[in-house]
Amino acid sequence: MAAELLAADHSAPVEGGPLVSMIMATNRVSPFLREALDSITRQSYPDVEIIVVDDGCPDRVALAEQLGRFPGLVVVRQRASGVSVARNVGIDRARGALVGFFDDDDRYPPDWVEQHVRAHTELPEVTLTYGDVRSIDADGRLLGLDVSRQADLHDIFRRDVAVFAGSMVVRRDALVRVGGFSPLLRYAEDLDLVLRLALQGPLRHVAGAVMDYRTHADNVTRGHRELVAAIGDVIDWHRAAALRAGRDDLVRDLATSRAANGRFAFWSAQRVARTELRSGGTAAAVRELLWAVRAAPTAPLSWLRKRLGRRS
Repeated sequence: MAAELLAADHSAPVEGGPLVSMIMATNRVSPFLREALDSITRQSYPDVEIIVVDDGCPDRVALAEQLGRFPGLVVVRQRASGVSVARNVGIDRARGALVGFFDDDDRYPPDWVEQHVRAHTELPEVTLTYGDVRSIDADGRLLGLDVSRQADLHDIFRRDVAVFAGSMVVRRDALVRVGGFSPLLRYAEDLDLVLRLALQGPLRHVAGAVMDYRTHADNVTRGHRELVAAIGDVIDWHRAAALRAGRDDLVRDLATSRAANGRFAFWSAQRVARTELRSGGTAAAVRELLWAVRAAPTAPLSWLRKRLGRRS
């Protein structure tokens, strides 16, 4: 029945729907900030509250000038505390029954919020909805499209289906129930949150709700080692919780997720190494590959098997 609802024609606007709070946490004056905010202020769904949490931006005057172009924003300023704390502050201030998150370099089509609201309205039992992700470059050119699918609990714990903060809309009561983002995490905070939310109730893929994730110089080579380590920590935390709960099925799922993290370490090191080589940084490229081998010794073979399997 749920699949039939989502497959139906939903061209009519949602009437009398819930308020949606869209939260941005930022600590800089991003060159893409205006485009990100434009994409949310121009949503076809009328009941959207935009909350911007200034997480210790060093140039608050310049940031305030940019934000001043958008009347009606709820702006919260705080000391630099990290993205998890900043988003939790936004959740505390949110008035909406539904909450979404966007970064200062993301971009959304005009009907993105409306599609998510429709799914939540028709399927009120879901904890969160998630869409697809399109990668774009600094100039907005298409780099690739990651089309997701409907996931169950095991898909999420194995990370066969990835759900990112910027691609989901969550019921606020579910966010409050699980305690929001972990303040201990500056990386992989969305993975940890999604794992906890998936234990609360079903998730729903919204086909065609595509957000633009921008790949640019600031985020290509930044923090991949910290991300790999943080994902490992998150897997350890949830494995311990699954063991305590007697959920051997989830323990097995998380073992699969750990193997995927090794492949990600190898892939990300390759990407950074190629970037370094293009700029003449041969020594730095070698260091990246050596780090990947130390971080995940079996990952190169696992990655190769996965690639060969896709071609066969």
